[in-house]
Amino acid sequence: MSPGLKARLAAYLRVFLQAENQAARHLTSAEVADFTGVAAGQVRRDLSGLGVPGRRGFGYESVAARRGIESVLMKRELRRPLALVGCGRLGSAVAASRLFESWGCSMEAVFDSDPHLIGTVMGRTEVLPASSIASVCQEMAIEMGVVAVPEEAAQEAVSALVEGGVSVIFNYAAALVRVPGHVRVYSLSPLELLVHALHDLNDTHEGLSARGRSPGPAGSS
Repeated sequence: MSPGLKARLAAYLRVFLQAENQAARHLTSAEVADFTGVAAGQVRRDLSGLGVPGRRGFGYESVAARRGIESVLMKRELRRPLALVGCGRLGSAVAASRLFESWGCSMEAVFDSDPHLIGTVMGRTEVLPASSIASVCQEMAIEMGVVAVPEEAAQEAVSALVEGGVSVIFNYAAALVRVPGHVRVYSLSPLELLVHALHDLNDTHEGLSARGRSPGPAGSS
């Protein structure tokens, strides 16, 4: 599967899952296109290639589409052990969320360097000292890690996870980290979304200015 197709399917999966959660039983390809930025024709080709049935004027049944995409992207019968590094506000929010668990990941270990947090329980897991990351990850055969630590601590946390055999890391820290070639790091930062949003706003203002208009306050004529 090409990286482009994988990215599009992940976007469709997000949309159909959210539609299902909001009791929207059907979505047309045009609606999926609006929510993902993928052309409607490409949406239809991708979903047709997966065997996801759609009807003209009716669209795709949300549950069926979600299941069809999941069958290709995910093996949810497998439980992927996960480690969380960092129990601050962000780490606590990650631990409290069911996002990872709902997609087949089991949070097996939580780490922090704060002695006041070590030994407490986050979710259903006891907080362990950060110094034990590598040994615990090796012992528990943990494959995935989430890093939610301050920028200056990110590389140390990532290196410890890699030493412990972790091969996929979700990095919430605002820091560039170095890993061996076999390890994948997914950096999760609102900065990219902010840059895109500001760029879109600038384009809107420039387009209005070119036509001799200004955005003005809501409701103005």
